Amino acid sequence: MHCQLREKSVRSSGLLVAVLLALSGPAVAEELTEVLRRVEAYAPALQAATADARAGEEAVRQARGRFFGELTAFVRDSHFNDPRLTEVLSPPLDIGALPFDDDQIGYGVNGRLPLDVNGRLGAGLRAARADAASARADAADVRLRLLHDTARLYRGLQQLAGQRDALERQLEALEAHLRVAETAVRIGRIARVELLRLAAEREGVRGNLAVLDGLAAGLRARLSALMGVERFTDNVDVATGFPEGPRAAGSLAARPDVIASGERANAAEAGIRSARAERLPELTIEGTWERNQGYSGVGGDATWQVLLTARVSLWDGSVRRRGVWRARARHEAAEQRLNAQRDAARADLAAAKASWNAARVRLEATVAAVEAADETARIQADRFAAGRLSAADLVDADAALASARADLAQARTDWWQADDAWRLALGEPPGAYEPAGTTAISEGETP
Repeated sequence: MHCQLREKSVRSSGLLVAVLLALSGPAVAEELTEVLRRVEAYAPALQAATADARAGEEAVRQARGRFFGELTAFVRDSHFNDPRLTEVLSPPLDIGALPFDDDQIGYGVNGRLPLDVNGRLGAGLRAARADAASARADAADVRLRLLHDTARLYRGLQQLAGQRDALERQLEALEAHLRVAETAVRIGRIARVELLRLAAEREGVRGNLAVLDGLAAGLRARLSALMGVERFTDNVDVATGFPEGPRAAGSLAARPDVIASGERANAAEAGIRSARAERLPELTIEGTWERNQGYSGVGGDATWQVLLTARVSLWDGSVRRRGVWRARARHEAAEQRLNAQRDAARADLAAAKASWNAARVRLEATVAAVEAADETARIQADRFAAGRLSAADLVDADAALASARADLAQARTDWWQADDAWRLALGEPPGAYEPAGTTAISEGETP
């Protein structure tokens, strides 16, 4: 379908196809692919988001571990000052029958197993799983937007490269016109003021080239920061090829930001269950085994006990009830944020599709404009060489051709950026991205 769309976009005339192919040349995406891989491997923001996702996984394991209770070992030193505990109450005295003396050292183990009859532990586990899934989706969203930000910067450099190419070709044309004008001035065909007009225009083009160099330096600095290198000095060529749009129809449900919002809503729902469980009875089994030193340091017998404890809150100042209301409010807020995220995603997709189609149509128009401006500049150059045209008119023709070429470079870059925006709206990486270990597909190439 996408190949048919591309063919339809350039099939308006055989001339347009020829011009597009001549201007595009071989379509290569390996440079941008490598940049995207380097950014993905380095970016601190992505590393931080990945660490948050790992923390979420550990929180799930922690919540699961609470079901298994706790086993602890202890040693305690006990001192008593109550005679009823250390002295017999009536004769005859039987030292061996005394339970223990007033100074005791004992050791043992204690085990505690919660019985999740109220569902509090289960709700906590569900909330932890939802939080972990949200953290993973957030990390995927950070990665996705980081890749698209990188592609946007790189495409900006490509656009500047196209504008620079147009200005350099205009500068070459002006240099040729100046040589013709110098000869024409010597033979008296044109006035010297015409030569000065061409020289002034040449200096203006050089100034515009310096401006482009400054803009490119800023984009390269931002790219180097994303890549974690001191300077990004790789050569960036003009964008080539034809974007074909996402390879699959895609679904908004696959967008990481939508997934993250949905998981946060699930965690908030589990929070309601957990808050309700706090109001229900709590049941716990606890067992203890202990050995004390006995009387006067002589080893005593070990003792053990098993406790089944049920606890229920009769009054807490409405703390638990307010907790349920608070959890409900949080769940409602999470649901509304999810709805807003879905609405924004639908709007992003509709806008991205419209921009993609508009960029395609604009590229067709700019190709025709370049052809017309090139023919006009050629005619005006011949007329100037024949002495039938002023330098001002010649400069205007050259400037129009340079502007048309710059517009073509921008139109092609805008189409690629619109393609990336469409992919972003569907939760997909840029078209030039290929994971490490795979072979990059050239821009516009159909596998």
